[in-house]
This record gives sequence, C-alpha cells and structure tokens, in this order.
Amino acid sequence: MAFLSASCIHQIFSLGSGDRQLYHLADRSRGVLFSGLRSLKLGDNFLDRDMSQPTFASIDATQALHTQWQSWVEREKLKRLVWSAFEYDCSLCILTNRRAAVDLSELPRTFPCTESLWQARTASSWKALMSSMSENATDALPQVIVRGLLAGHAPPNDLPFWARRLSAQLISRQLWDAKQAEKAYMAECFILPSARQAQLETEACLLGGLQILAESVAAPKDVLELLNSNIITLILHYSHLHSSSDLLDLLVYVLRSSVQSSMSDPRAINSATQKLAAGLQRSVKQSRRMACHAAQIVAVASKFLVPAPCEILRVFMGFTFLMAFARYGQHDSFLQHVKDGKDHVRLDDVHPSLTQKEAVVHWVQYGGPAAVGPIDNICDKDAFGKIKHHALQTLGGLRRWGLAERFIKIIADFNFD
Repeated sequence: MAFLSASCIHQIFSLGSGDRQLYHLADRSRGVLFSGLRSLKLGDNFLDRDMSQPTFASIDATQALHTQWQSWVEREKLKRLVWSAFEYDCSLCILTNRRAAVDLSELPRTFPCTESLWQARTASSWKALMSSMSENATDALPQVIVRGLLAGHAPPNDLPFWARRLSAQLISRQLWDAKQAEKAYMAECFILPSARQAQLETEACLLGGLQILAESVAAPKDVLELLNSNIITLILHYSHLHSSSDLLDLLVYVLRSSVQSSMSDPRAINSATQKLAAGLQRSVKQSRRMACHAAQIVAVASKFLVPAPCEILRVFMGFTFLMAFARYGQHDSFLQHVKDGKDHVRLDDVHPSLTQKEAVVHWVQYGGPAAVGPIDNICDKDAFGKIKHHALQTLGGLRRWGLAERFIKIIADFNFD
C-alpha cells in the first residue's frame, strides 16, 4: 500500500508538472497503479472481510479492542487509497480526454469515514466515536447516496464532505462517459432517436444531482470543508460546460492547435475557429447559459482556488470560454432587453439571492450587459483583453505548478485571430 500511495501521489504531481514527458508518464503508469490495487483483491475480500473481535481466550479485552482498531485502520487506509486513485483517474480523463482505467464496479462498497473518526489516536477513542456515529458518517453506501441525489433529495447532514465530493466525482464520471459515447466515431450507428431523448433526461437528472450537492456544501466551516466545497462547485459548472454542446471541444481544439502551431494545419485551425464563432452566434441562449457557468468557475477561482491539476484546467477553460464568448458571442441587440432600467447583471455571485437568480435567468433569455469580477461587461468589445488580464492574474498565483505556467503562456499568446 505504501508503494501504491506514493505512485498515486507521484502521478498526480506528473499531471501538474507541465512537463510533457512526465505528463505522458502519468498516463502510461496508471495501468501499473490500478493493476497493483487489483492485486490486493479489493472487492469482496479485503475491504469487506469480517471485522469482529478475536475470540482467543488468551487475548484480553484491551488487546482485542486494539487488534480490532488496527484491522479497521488498515481497511480504511486501503479504502481511502482506492477512492483517491479513482479521483486521480477522473482527473486524468479530463486532462487527457482518455477513457478511464478503473471501472465503477471495482470501487469500494462504502465511502471513507468522517475525518474525526479517522484521526482517532487510541482504540478507546475510536470505539467511543464509532458507537456515537451513524452509518452515514462511518460507512455510507455510494449507491444509496447517489440514488437519493438523483431523486432530488439532499445528502444526509452527517455525510462526510469527502463522501460528498466523491459523489460529485461519480456523477461527473457518468456525464463524462455519456458525452464520450455521444462523440464516438460510430455513435450515430448506435444511438437511436428514442435513446437520445432518454440520454437528455438522464443528463438533466445527473446535473440536478450535482446542483443539490453543491447547495449542500454552500456554507463550509473550516479549510477542509472549503476545499471540498470549491471542488464540488467547480465539478458542477464544468460538467454543465462539457455537457451542453460541442463548443468546448472546438475551443479545446483551437487552443491545443495554437500551442502546436508548427504541427497544425492553419486551414484546420481557421475552420475550427469559424465553427466556434458560428456555434456561439447560432444558439445565443445556450451560449449565454454556458457563459454563466464559466463565470461561476471564475468566481470560485477568484474566491479560493484549489491548487490541483484538474481544478487548474477547469479554471483555465472557464476563462478561455469567457474570452471566446466576448470575442464571438452575439451581443448586438441587447440594449432593447434591459430589465427595469438596470443595465448590468452580475454572473459571478457564488451564492446569489432569489432576485439575482431571476436577473441571470432574464439575461440568459434576452441578453444585456453582464459583469464578471473586475470586468463591467463581458459583452463589450473591449472585454476580451480585460478577461485575459483577469485570467493571467488569477492563474499567476499558481505558478508553482508547471501546468499553470503552460496555461498562462497559452492565454498570454492567444488572441482568437
């Protein structure tokens, strides 16, 4: 387990290093990580084996309790490693656009316990805490929690924040898999018209579950809860961006091709840029809705940015989508739709009031000036440069990661010409 833990941490570092060789090494090495985890016989054996106390007469009650606690610690340690590896695999999928290596059926049957129980330093304190906690705090069942979220129910109050984040990762993974299947080369051969409507309903249900999760962590009480809250919120809004249309894929292609300009066909880049512009102008309501989610990503980053590779990517994509929206979005006819004489709506209120929510809904429907951070109006012709400046300032605080440095360079050099 020590080796596999170190391997997982090293591969996460490799993803964030910005070094192309280390980046590809992480992709190649994840097979070793997960084959090593499988060799520990996770599923029905190690993680679910009997935790009852020893019955040997020679072992007194104190020693029996200590043995039981140590066995639980080893079981929980492995459970946490597997869930951590799953989160790493989710990050790698988003960063590389590759399929996942771990199947959901291989995950532990329960979520990790609450941190206060994990941090117990003696067998007696562990037993006392265990006896006073519910199953949601000690061994919550993922399928029960996720099923409840998709049915519109808030998660239990005593569900650990990490379990909430893992629930968000599970839902996001389902959305990502569905999108990949939709984009597959022969997707049109297998997705029947009747199945397409079911896919849209499933997508709406999954996004609704993510929204409920985000609302449940809206008031973090410490730094650990703040980290989990921000990651869940970023997952929610990035999932909306990724699931809405193919615009994000076109944006990624244009950005990636601009970095590899010596290896890219200028005509292909120009064609993709034109398709991106046409897409933003063809479906103006959808474009504005995506801009709202990109603005929320930027708002979370401005408030407190989690310094992890996948979160850095999500923030980068939020900023670049706003840049594309400012440059190519349809902003010509907004003046006639200004509501109640208020010519600006803020898109970056992380916890908006009912009035603010209504104003955003109106903006999506009719357009108009909209503010994000220090930018008074992202629909203004000068907004592109202001958004770029805001992005460079935000990502500049993460220069200790090579990945952030690469993203800074892309934004600094890119103008959507």
